[in-house]
Amino acid sequence: MRRQSLIIVLSCLAVILLGVKPAQASILTIGKTGEVKLNVLSAQDSTTEGETIAVSKSSVDMGEADMPISLFRKDGKYILNVAGKDGEKNFDITDYKDNVLEIEDRPSVKKIGIGLSDNQFFIEQAGIKAKTLYQINIEPQKSRITILTPTGYKFLTVLPKDALDILLMSKSISSLGENGTISITEDSEGNLFYEVAGIKRIGVKDVYMYDAPVSAKISATSGEVLEVNQPIWLKILSLFTLQT
Repeated sequence: MRRQSLIIVLSCLAVILLGVKPAQASILTIGKTGEVKLNVLSAQDSTTEGETIAVSKSSVDMGEADMPISLFRKDGKYILNVAGKDGEKNFDITDYKDNVLEIEDRPSVKKIGIGLSDNQFFIEQAGIKAKTLYQINIEPQKSRITILTPTGYKFLTVLPKDALDILLMSKSISSLGENGTISITEDSEGNLFYEVAGIKRIGVKDVYMYDAPVSAKISATSGEVLEVNQPIWLKILSLFTLQT
């Protein structure tokens, strides 16, 4: 009887373990001092037909220059390009489901994740994601991020959560809400900005509150609130109600 119970327990445990899929690690990590570490278990070199790259001590020798790391789209595929001392490596990240790259905390930079979702790249800071169709470039030593737009390279001085915090403090929006989105794009004059779609809560507290859809644009280089779009009726109603 005990033997049968043991067999049942072990069988259930095996089913549970087999059903658990190991989480993917980021392909590449930029450490606190700017060192670049390549996860050899996650990385596949698209130039060698899927052969796993063997990198000594899981690190990439960047040489003396702060060579950029790039994520871009080419021929229908999404590529991670790492430029090191011994040349460049391209990795096909089209089907990768986790953060492709992570920048660890350091005094001047909070932890940042960069990856791919819904055929767009994203930059994540403290759980806040901003998506973009543009190429993303990272300088490891400075952890500086630039975006390649149709008009050239632009520094991403303001990070996603910082941009959202500015809008919240200015009361341009109340929150992202359940379906809120943040995207990085460029206007006709070459200005790089975040476009944030969220909600603005209006009403009388503890009596009646209403969440109205609003959107705002904030400069990704200076943090200046450029524009706030809301329904005309909301502007009128705001004159007679209290905002939270």
